[in-house]
Amino acid sequence: MAGAAVALALAGSVTYFPASAQDAGPAARPVPAPTVHVTDLTPRFLTFFETAQGLDADARFDVWRQTYGFAAVPPTPQGEAMARSLLDTAFERYPSVMPRIEAGAGGMGIDPGAAASEVAVLLGVDQAIEIDFIVFVGGFEQNAFTFRARRPTVAVPVEVDPAYQALAGRHEIVHALHMEIAELSGGWERSIAQLILQEGLAMRATQALMPDRPDLEHLSAGPEWWARANERRREMLIGALPLLSASDGASVTRLAMGPGVAGLRREAYYLGWIIVGRLLGEGWTFPALARVSSEDMPDLIRGAIERELAVS
Repeated sequence: MAGAAVALALAGSVTYFPASAQDAGPAARPVPAPTVHVTDLTPRFLTFFETAQGLDADARFDVWRQTYGFAAVPPTPQGEAMARSLLDTAFERYPSVMPRIEAGAGGMGIDPGAAASEVAVLLGVDQAIEIDFIVFVGGFEQNAFTFRARRPTVAVPVEVDPAYQALAGRHEIVHALHMEIAELSGGWERSIAQLILQEGLAMRATQALMPDRPDLEHLSAGPEWWARANERRREMLIGALPLLSASDGASVTRLAMGPGVAGLRREAYYLGWIIVGRLLGEGWTFPALARVSSEDMPDLIRGAIERELAVS
């Protein structure tokens, strides 16, 4: 998800300098591979975990805040409560995945530099881009995300399945490079049209890069959600039309998380999958879609929705 907020303090960065265009894969013209600065937070987590042994839940969370303090939550009192809940639920599970945590960035299912090069080729990157890539220990919730700090920043959890890391990491790298190419703010508040385009572009990009994965993996969705979304397809398309220029946080949360215009969770992802799929089928390319300005996104998405409604 792009535009997520997070509480963080970074240390221990490692930089991957760009590979050559040949290393990145074939392209019509040389593509500057991004410079990826990797920050591995697992040593800090291990310090917390060792210190927290034998403590009650309140004392454990105090140690977590003092020694680790990174979670995929908003930097608000509500976010702190979410972080506490995640920690309480996950703490007893961490020993089962300790080899993954101890391996840190080197044991991930994704090589950040190589993955960024793949995405750069697909998006036709023609400028020098730097991104940050954070390896963190989450709460088993499978919540990779992207936000803008000093530069576009991708955060991928280390405790989850490496197969998830490989796909979700590429999805988030698409968001990070897209932010730079299209000069997007990277904030949570943006137009619904931008939300739809960003998520659709990232999902269709991982589909292009990892075509062996089932479609629902690119959507991070299950068959029941997919079936319900297909049943409410027209309702979702029609309901999104008057909201495309809305950019307030409540509207973004409604479409990104739900319940949306048709009463489902994550409706922006369904709409993004359908609408960006249509645009690609109509002849748009990944590089062209990645360069649509935020000002032009509402008209682009509106036209595509209207054409989709005409045939659905």
